[in-house]
Amino acid sequence: MLESLNNNKKLLPQQAAEQIIKLIRENQLQAGEKLPNEFDLGLALVEDKGRLALDLCEVRLILEPELAALAAQRAGEKEIRKLAELQEQIEKLCRQGESYLKKDMEFHELLARISRNSVMPRLVPIIQEGVSLFIEVTELSLAEETLRTHRKIVEAIQDRDPQKAREAMKEHLLLNQERIQEKIREDKSETFIDGKG
Repeated sequence: MLESLNNNKKLLPQQAAEQIIKLIRENQLQAGEKLPNEFDLGLALVEDKGRLALDLCEVRLILEPELAALAAQRAGEKEIRKLAELQEQIEKLCRQGESYLKKDMEFHELLARISRNSVMPRLVPIIQEGVSLFIEVTELSLAEETLRTHRKIVEAIQDRDPQKAREAMKEHLLLNQERIQEKIREDKSETFIDGKG
């Protein structure tokens, strides 16, 4: 049985890992089964969305730069073209002022698949929750940076350059992390000014 992650002093990634280990020990998760998604792990119950976004960013910083590097080494030409098409679709949606969340999630999901790592598809729900939450918390304020860094990621993968792919993904995520931290500071400042703090 999964437990709420609220009111726990441990970092979110540690809490999630402990819950997965508990499921395995209690034989509720068998070999070959998909890992529970973020909602099953109780991430949706975390009340502090800013903290959740930062914790998810830490997880993504651990995973996704290496994922991009693997994609640069392992992706097929057809997959690279599909990644470039998704980037173009995201860019078009941004330019039209429309939500690009679904296509952004597809972009990161495809990166996970083309890394050819058999564990990565099981971690995609965590990455997708991160993408979704980042867009929500940053209020689409990073659209231009997202476009620029996604282009760099695609170009590095097209060039089969794992180091540049790794660096571009890291830049992408660090920009998100910085904006989330700014947003949290802004929200705290507004709360204090409103007399709620």
